[in-house]
Amino acid sequence: MAKCGWQSMMASIVMSVLLSGVPFAVALDAAALPELSIADDVAYYTVTGTSARSIRAELERRSETGGESPHGSTRSTFEVISRLEEVDGRCRVLQQRILIGITTELPRWEPGRAVAASLQASWDQSLARLVRHEAGHRENVLEAAARLQETLASLESEVHCLSAQVNIDIALENALNRLDRREALYDRLTGNGRRDPPGPDGLQQAGTAEEQDTQLEKLRRFRTSRFPAE
Repeated sequence: MAKCGWQSMMASIVMSVLLSGVPFAVALDAAALPELSIADDVAYYTVTGTSARSIRAELERRSETGGESPHGSTRSTFEVISRLEEVDGRCRVLQQRILIGITTELPRWEPGRAVAASLQASWDQSLARLVRHEAGHRENVLEAAARLQETLASLESEVHCLSAQVNIDIALENALNRLDRREALYDRLTGNGRRDPPGPDGLQQAGTAEEQDTQLEKLRRFRTSRFPAE
């Protein structure tokens, strides 16, 4: 097994999948929007097992001891920074930035010795599916950021800046709640990574807010898929 070559190839595939596609699902007039800054990162943790059983055991131990997702995860942070000032009796937004942080965590396999071709193929299949799954979560975050931009740009001016800030805070909270529901629906449609992501219209499938909230309670923040790939 050419380990270094495979790692280089998979790193290229990971970045290609995560960074490909149209960033935002909504076409917007950039000139009318708050500034959007995105810090996008891929982090890795090492897996050293040399059999399917030892790999699964290692992933399970990691979950039990560190409280982390045993396979992959996509975490995001949202922050809105607004410079407000009362001008001519109305509160004006002089400057506004949306700060988005996205961290995708994936495993990096370093068995330390040659392994069976069948195990290598199983790992490659599982990792490729995991990368596609987490790329879908990343797209959900970017879609939420685009909609938040649109919402903030459409807010009506207020007499008092305190009221304007309340409206901004409500817009941010609504964006995060909607993202949580979308993420829960995405995990339900993909079986938490056991099935490939739905098509472009997949997340528009039927599903009431109550059903999505139920899924949210079950799934919350971390998304996982199993090894080997099913």
